[in-house]
Amino acid sequence: GAAGALLPAAFVYALQRSGPAWVWPVLLCLLANYWPPFYIDAARGDPFAWAVILICALAPLGGLWLLRQPLQLWVPPVRRWAYLFYPGHFLLLVVVREWFT
Repeated sequence: GAAGALLPAAFVYALQRSGPAWVWPVLLCLLANYWPPFYIDAARGDPFAWAVILICALAPLGGLWLLRQPLQLWVPPVRRWAYLFYPGHFLLLVVVREWFT
């Protein structure tokens, strides 16, 4: 959706500015991953729903922090190896969900 399409621009904006510019990637990440049942479950106190929302909020902050660090390791270009990441992160979410329930 629109929030996911604007997310890269929000990261560029946050990287070019200091202060509260980090709020935009966090908000857009939450909007891009918005699914009403998670928020309903979170309001009921479901730990899995809270974990998903927290991960959506913290992931952009972790990414911004990493991009600002002088890392000495080589990161391969995103090519075909990244196709495994997308289903892999869903598998990880299923494992976390089973662990909490």
